[in-house]
Amino acid sequence: MNSKQRVITALTRKGLAERAHKGQCALDELRGSTFTLTNLGMFGIDAFTPLISLPECAILGVGRIKTQPVWVDGRVAGREMVWLSLTFDHRLVDGGPAARFLQRVVQLVEKPHLLMA
Repeated sequence: MNSKQRVITALTRKGLAERAHKGQCALDELRGSTFTLTNLGMFGIDAFTPLISLPECAILGVGRIKTQPVWVDGRVAGREMVWLSLTFDHRLVDGGPAARFLQRVVQLVEKPHLLMA
């Protein structure tokens, strides 16, 4: 893909994201994906089991962010925590790579500065 194609793709993606946020996407614009990110945290849901919509290979569910007591450096402290639920099609993705993907997501959520590298 050349730089002109990347710019067009980025603009198309930006326009789609803007229309999605406004609830203005046509149903056919939302078809053909391979992975979905879904969020029920805004409804106060901590954890849930998202279901794959075929022909997708996986879906990542994000629960609400909630302060939880955790053990840090020998004492209990409050930390912001979030539940992540990954559902994937074992016919397409093996458990090991899926677990490593989820580990990487957790790593990037905990240390977002790694996205800059």
